[in-house]
Amino acid sequence: MSQDPTESFYSVLNRMFESDGEIHALVESEGIYVSIHYDYETESVVAYSKYGKLDSRKPLNGFWNYAQSLDVDIFRVFDTWLFFGEWDGSQMHIFDIYDVENKYYLPQVAVEIFCDTYEFDYAEDKSYANKNLY
Repeated sequence: MSQDPTESFYSVLNRMFESDGEIHALVESEGIYVSIHYDYETESVVAYSKYGKLDSRKPLNGFWNYAQSLDVDIFRVFDTWLFFGEWDGSQMHIFDIYDVENKYYLPQVAVEIFCDTYEFDYAEDKSYANKNLY
């Protein structure tokens, strides 16, 4: 992998606005922003909040436990992807996928297809391509 997947949640999100000019405005659901990815060292799904890596001592309202219950084989296949979403206390609503190796966000249609295929909740958004939001 060419980039450290433990890069902070917000630094990756901030780069989103420097890329292709497409901005995605999410419907706020009062959840907690989280991310997950596959880690080859531990052969597990690693979970993060905006404050850093989660573990059994810092489970973030059950999100770490949820991440540990996911099918590792799915994430092993997509090992260069970071999955971003919102945690509502019972499930992760995925709103973005970042390809670390190729350094780009997947199109929203790809995020939706991933969620449909692997039965994850897709957090629908409204895309405003090349427009300024005030």
